[in-house]
Amino acid sequence: MKSAKILFIDDEKNVREMSAKILALEGHQVTVASSGPEGLEALKEGGYDIVLVDFKMPGMSGLEVAKRVKEIDEGIAVVLVTGWMMEVDEEEAREQGVDSLLPKPFDFDDLCEAIERFLPKSL
Repeated sequence: MKSAKILFIDDEKNVREMSAKILALEGHQVTVASSGPEGLEALKEGGYDIVLVDFKMPGMSGLEVAKRVKEIDEGIAVVLVTGWMMEVDEEEAREQGVDSLLPKPFDFDDLCEAIERFLPKSL
């Protein structure tokens, strides 16, 4: 089974915890963070393949996080998770470093598909 090192950043505790459990059951190594700054700090440990980040968070938006992630490492895939699809300008999101969008609410299959697209090919 292919696996990835994933960073999941979301200010909603239930979303973070359930997503981490689902991804861990799929064999992925998951780190969670409750804010953009906390996630960027976790990113310093390195080796991440994928960052999933909530669009709307207090203090630092998902787009700001995406931009910073790509400044740190362009090779990390960034998935913007949002319940506000109508407010997301997809072109702007891509310019900020977002590789894919995952609408909330999402189910187990949606989450796994979002990850599958970006699994390292060498695994």
